Amino acid sequence: MRALGLRAAWLVGCLAVTACGLARPVPLELSPEYRVVLGRVDITTFDVWEGVVEIERDDHTFAYQLPFGRNAYDFAIGLPRGRYRVMRIKGIKDSWSHPNDTVWDVKLGFDVGDEPAIYIGTLRFQSDFKQLRVSVEDELDRTLALLRTRYSNLPDSVVRALATRT
Repeated sequence: MRALGLRAAWLVGCLAVTACGLARPVPLELSPEYRVVLGRVDITTFDVWEGVVEIERDDHTFAYQLPFGRNAYDFAIGLPRGRYRVMRIKGIKDSWSHPNDTVWDVKLGFDVGDEPAIYIGTLRFQSDFKQLRVSVEDELDRTLALLRTRYSNLPDSVVRALATRT
């Protein structure tokens, strides 16, 4: 019985050490011409469980699909310089309705310039599946603190460049 207890303790110890290693910040991998774009997608009062935010550069030469889930989703992504628009949000209410995704047009824009990192805000989406309400909140300190625990190489300086209605 004692040997079984020791083995269980050893196994728990190994799992704890492994979990601590997995929780360590990792580098955010970006091409040199890309800039870090930070923010958060909040759908906590949204009538969908998951989906995608479609982001496109104004000249239509670059697009990015930002996935999100039911909980608030903090993100750090790489985008090349340019003027961007959050074009649409595609929401999936549940796994059974996936072929019938609901799509809303969104009118938000932001610029990615020479700064190494910009913060575009918390994009808060609310809907009753008929009407979409979008707001942009400034939660830089909270978002940056969380993202620094995930990524080891975020730039020291992050410029506030909140997305605006277009």
